[in-house]
Amino acid sequence: MSDSRRPFGFNLIGFLSGNFGLAVAGRQTARLLLENDLPVSLRDVDTHDGRSGNDHTYDDLLMKTPRGLPYGITVFHVNPPELEVRIPLEWMLMPLDKRMNVIVPFWELPTLPALWRDMIGLMDVVLAPTLYVRDIIESAMPGTRVIHYPQSVDIPEGAHADRARFGIPADRTVFLSAFDMASDIHRKNPWSAIDAFEEAFGPDDAMALVVKLNNSDLWDHAAPLKERLYARAEANPSIMIIDEKMSYTDVVSLYASCDVFISLHRAEGLGLILMEMMSLGKPVIATAWSGNMDFMTEENSCLVGYEMVGVESSHISYQEESSRTNAQWADPHVDEAAEWMRRLAEDPTMREGLGTRAAADMAQRRTSSERLVPFLELKALYESGAYLEGHAGRAAEIRKRRRTGVIALRGRIARALVNRTIRGAKRVLRPLAPVLRPVWNALRRLAGRDS
Repeated sequence: MSDSRRPFGFNLIGFLSGNFGLAVAGRQTARLLLENDLPVSLRDVDTHDGRSGNDHTYDDLLMKTPRGLPYGITVFHVNPPELEVRIPLEWMLMPLDKRMNVIVPFWELPTLPALWRDMIGLMDVVLAPTLYVRDIIESAMPGTRVIHYPQSVDIPEGAHADRARFGIPADRTVFLSAFDMASDIHRKNPWSAIDAFEEAFGPDDAMALVVKLNNSDLWDHAAPLKERLYARAEANPSIMIIDEKMSYTDVVSLYASCDVFISLHRAEGLGLILMEMMSLGKPVIATAWSGNMDFMTEENSCLVGYEMVGVESSHISYQEESSRTNAQWADPHVDEAAEWMRRLAEDPTMREGLGTRAAADMAQRRTSSERLVPFLELKALYESGAYLEGHAGRAAEIRKRRRTGVIALRGRIARALVNRTIRGAKRVLRPLAPVLRPVWNALRRLAGRDS
């Protein structure tokens, strides 16, 4: 190997200050590398939509520019399309053709979109966060170097149960459903969680369902779905929605304040919140399919059966993949979930036993030496030069993609600025609608009389 190679170490690129799942996963990797004294540099990238700048754990360690990348291995803790769509400027400034490039992708459907395949094809190695994701990539892209990278989660210090802080009734058994609106509400499927709760319990039962929303105001097209959620809550006093921006510690404190988590998802690349709740010692009711089956078993969870159905979603990536391949995902059995809810509500000993087993299994994942193995494999690949097979062609394609991306970037920047201005105006004017609408109608009526 040439002596001009960069020294061994990891340039970790991700949404490290964000308040969403990909960001939490990126911080978990940063913590793993730092705690094991591996050489690492960190680069936080801005989502430019308000989701960044919410966590300051690694502020003192962040690189100020993407140009340097001091080490030989660059790990992208972002999904493939985001290299061009979300962080194009970062992508264009990084010396990627002179590094061993690795990506940690989180994908949910059984088939892989063309854009994902294109961008993964530029990488030297893929770290698959679950066996489910690994199998999808290996099936779609035979010959790709894929390493399974088992995930875990660390509960932030200071997180603690505090029902009074969140307005949660102290005298009720509380179920929780939580999701990020940016992750596609159809995939997260809170409707089935609500249906199961209402099938399990009546108005006189001492039960409550908390629905926690994250990033609910980012996209206007999600507004009708959000209104539908609020309508369900207004029709049932036992359901409360918490739609508040919180620090990661506060979010986990909310989780700790509830008794049981329910996720009747249609697909998960991982299922981070499920892992967080299990780490807190809470029983979890969840669809027995996709990425969460990496860490959920019949011994530590309440698994729900399902049927496979065609994908119906408002998320553009899922829509395109569904039309291309007739992709399917899970339709969980609501009656099974309702039965689990009744059993857990009636049996505190069962709740405690499941929670204890779940917490023990999550602790074992956190302390397992297997978590570090993927990075030791990356080190061996880099130092041996084994990754160089095909690297020159991938590097040439990276240079080509970056040249053609400059013009597209200019257009995206212009559109982003316009869209941001429009979103800002809507946020300002929306609360004034009850006042402005009657004025506007009165002006229209006056204009009609004058004509």
